[in-house]
Amino acid sequence: MGSPSNIKQDSASLSNFTLPDVKALIAQHTGDEGQLFNGEAARAVYDLTRGQPWFANALLQKCVWQLCPRGEAVKIGQVREAKEMLIQERAVHLDSLAERLRDGRVKKIVQSTLIGESDPNLAEGDDFRLTLDLGLVGIENGIIDIANPIYRETVARILSFGMQMAIPAPEFRWKKDDGTMDLDALLREFQDFWAQHSGIWEIKADYMEAFPHLLLMAFLQRVANGGGRIEREYAAGRGRVDIAIQYGGTWSIIEIKLVSRAGRERTVVQGLGRTPGLGRRGCPGREGHRGGRIA
Repeated sequence: MGSPSNIKQDSASLSNFTLPDVKALIAQHTGDEGQLFNGEAARAVYDLTRGQPWFANALLQKCVWQLCPRGEAVKIGQVREAKEMLIQERAVHLDSLAERLRDGRVKKIVQSTLIGESDPNLAEGDDFRLTLDLGLVGIENGIIDIANPIYRETVARILSFGMQMAIPAPEFRWKKDDGTMDLDALLREFQDFWAQHSGIWEIKADYMEAFPHLLLMAFLQRVANGGGRIEREYAAGRGRVDIAIQYGGTWSIIEIKLVSRAGRERTVVQGLGRTPGLGRRGCPGREGHRGGRIA
């Protein structure tokens, strides 16, 4: 594999690393730099990158060279911080993604994953093959998904960035007295914002079918940028987008789901039935929220 610093910026031609490969790469960093990683941190590098070579090496370099004091073992929080730095810096590998997302062939596949569309024809034809060859999507457990969590987060932020910048800084009270997020107040404000702006903004949207999802993401990101963290889960065929927001030491959950043919109440019941399971997946203390109908 050579020195871990020699993985080129353009790693599209390399196969994804397995978890043992990532651990071997970490061992090289330990040998070259004397930097240790605890077990959780090593696993997080793989989970966040799904073994994508450029991302895996970039996370390790940021942890070793910028975030972790020499002599201390890298921890999972520093790996997550490195991920956020990569996304915010829009490094070369991520910056090229913005251009790809404007390609109509890529848009077709990405939009279906964003809204959780169940389309039996999605994996057929050259459009899907293109996004697969680009390493932008993959197939996991029979479901078409964005290739890794870093891409998943970056895609959502790129597509909602213009809306986020056009949303005024929040002037309403969206924090509770204990410093945690008041999700009820936040979503009431969003519903007012939706009523005032969605009609005009939707006409201008490039990813029109995913517009409700992206506008809510932009609204939440505008608030969370003041010291929170947002995680998203979406994939083709899931029929929903799950958003987890960490702020003030607690987690809150929002499930974005277009109203199904079964009706609004049935759609809400289905969503609420899933939030306890989301809370058990590594984010204790999450607050499930029943949101209002926005689409």
